[in-house]
Amino acid sequence: MSIPGDPRFEVVSAVVSESQESDWASQLVDTFQSVVDSVRSKTSDPATRLVKYAVFAVMGIALAIFTFALLIIGSIRALDNYLPQGVWLAYLLLSAIFALAGSFLWRKRRM
Repeated sequence: MSIPGDPRFEVVSAVVSESQESDWASQLVDTFQSVVDSVRSKTSDPATRLVKYAVFAVMGIALAIFTFALLIIGSIRALDNYLPQGVWLAYLLLSAIFALAGSFLWRKRRM
Protein backbone atom coordinates (compact mmCIF):
# COMPACT_ATOMS: atom_id res chain seq x y z
CA MET A 1 0.00 0.00 0.00
CA SER A 2 1.38 3.41 -0.88
CA ILE A 3 1.29 6.50 1.22
CA PRO A 4 0.51 9.86 -0.44
CA GLY A 5 3.70 11.38 0.91
CA ASP A 6 5.78 8.51 -0.46
CA PRO A 7 8.11 9.62 -3.35
CA ARG A 8 7.39 6.45 -5.29
CA PHE A 9 3.70 7.31 -5.39
CA GLU A 10 4.43 10.78 -6.82
CA VAL A 11 6.61 9.33 -9.62
CA VAL A 12 3.93 6.84 -10.60
CA SER A 13 1.20 9.51 -10.63
CA ALA A 14 3.41 11.82 -12.74
CA VAL A 15 3.97 9.06 -15.34
CA VAL A 16 0.26 8.28 -15.46
CA SER A 17 -0.67 11.95 -15.90
CA GLU A 18 1.89 12.42 -18.73
CA SER A 19 0.54 9.43 -20.66
CA GLN A 20 -3.04 10.66 -20.23
CA GLU A 21 -2.01 14.13 -21.36
CA SER A 22 -0.33 12.86 -24.53
CA ASP A 23 -3.36 10.69 -25.32
CA TRP A 24 -5.63 13.69 -24.80
CA ALA A 25 -3.61 15.76 -27.28
CA SER A 26 -3.65 13.04 -29.95
CA GLN A 27 -7.38 12.48 -29.40
CA LEU A 28 -7.98 16.20 -29.81
CA VAL A 29 -6.01 16.28 -33.06
CA ASP A 30 -7.81 13.18 -34.35
CA THR A 31 -11.19 14.66 -33.47
CA PHE A 32 -10.34 17.98 -35.10
CA GLN A 33 -9.15 16.22 -38.26
CA SER A 34 -12.28 14.07 -38.45
CA VAL A 35 -14.49 17.16 -38.07
CA VAL A 36 -12.57 19.00 -40.79
CA ASP A 37 -12.78 15.98 -43.10
CA SER A 38 -16.51 15.68 -42.45
CA VAL A 39 -17.14 19.36 -43.21
CA ARG A 40 -15.03 19.18 -46.36
CA SER A 41 -16.81 16.05 -47.57
CA LYS A 42 -20.19 17.79 -47.12
CA THR A 43 -19.29 21.18 -48.61
CA SER A 44 -16.18 21.34 -50.72
CA ASP A 45 -16.34 17.94 -52.42
CA PRO A 46 -19.86 18.42 -53.88
CA ALA A 47 -18.95 21.94 -55.03
CA THR A 48 -15.82 20.62 -56.73
CA ARG A 49 -17.83 17.90 -58.42
CA LEU A 50 -20.44 20.40 -59.59
CA VAL A 51 -17.82 22.71 -61.07
CA LYS A 52 -16.16 19.76 -62.81
CA TYR A 53 -19.46 18.73 -64.42
CA ALA A 54 -20.17 22.33 -65.43
CA VAL A 55 -16.78 22.60 -67.14
CA PHE A 56 -17.39 19.30 -68.97
CA ALA A 57 -20.83 20.51 -70.07
CA VAL A 58 -19.47 23.80 -71.41
CA MET A 59 -16.69 21.99 -73.25
CA GLY A 60 -19.19 19.51 -74.70
CA ILE A 61 -21.51 22.28 -75.88
CA ALA A 62 -18.61 24.18 -77.43
CA LEU A 63 -17.44 21.02 -79.20
CA ALA A 64 -20.96 20.34 -80.49
CA ILE A 65 -21.30 23.89 -81.85
CA PHE A 66 -17.87 23.68 -83.48
CA THR A 67 -18.71 20.30 -85.05
CA PHE A 68 -22.08 21.59 -86.30
CA ALA A 69 -20.43 24.63 -87.88
CA LEU A 70 -17.83 22.48 -89.62
CA LEU A 71 -20.58 20.15 -90.84
CA ILE A 72 -22.49 23.07 -92.37
CA ILE A 73 -19.37 24.51 -94.00
CA GLY A 74 -18.38 21.11 -95.36
CA SER A 75 -21.83 20.41 -96.74
CA ILE A 76 -21.98 23.81 -98.46
CA ARG A 77 -18.58 23.21 -100.05
CA ALA A 78 -19.52 19.67 -101.12
CA LEU A 79 -22.83 20.82 -102.62
CA ASP A 80 -21.07 23.69 -104.37
CA ASN A 81 -18.70 21.22 -106.00
CA TYR A 82 -21.41 18.81 -107.16
CA LEU A 83 -24.26 21.17 -108.12
CA PRO A 84 -23.89 22.87 -111.50
CA GLN A 85 -25.38 26.35 -110.91
CA GLY A 86 -23.26 27.86 -108.16
CA VAL A 87 -23.13 28.36 -104.45
CA TRP A 88 -26.60 29.93 -104.29
CA LEU A 89 -28.16 26.54 -105.07
CA ALA A 90 -26.28 24.94 -102.15
CA TYR A 91 -27.49 27.75 -99.87
CA LEU A 92 -31.05 27.30 -101.14
CA LEU A 93 -31.00 23.55 -100.62
CA LEU A 94 -29.54 23.71 -97.10
CA SER A 95 -31.85 26.55 -96.08
CA ALA A 96 -34.85 24.51 -97.25
CA ILE A 97 -33.65 21.53 -95.19
CA PHE A 98 -33.16 23.69 -92.09
CA ALA A 99 -36.51 25.44 -92.61
CA LEU A 100 -38.29 22.08 -92.78
CA ALA A 101 -36.44 20.82 -89.69
CA GLY A 102 -37.26 24.04 -87.84
CA SER A 103 -40.95 23.93 -88.74
CA PHE A 104 -41.09 20.28 -87.65
CA LEU A 105 -39.52 21.11 -84.28
CA TRP A 106 -41.74 24.17 -83.88
CA ARG A 107 -44.82 22.03 -84.43
CA LYS A 108 -43.56 19.42 -81.91
CA ARG A 109 -43.15 21.97 -79.12
CA ARG A 110 -46.90 22.53 -78.88
CA MET A 111 -47.67 18.87 -78.17
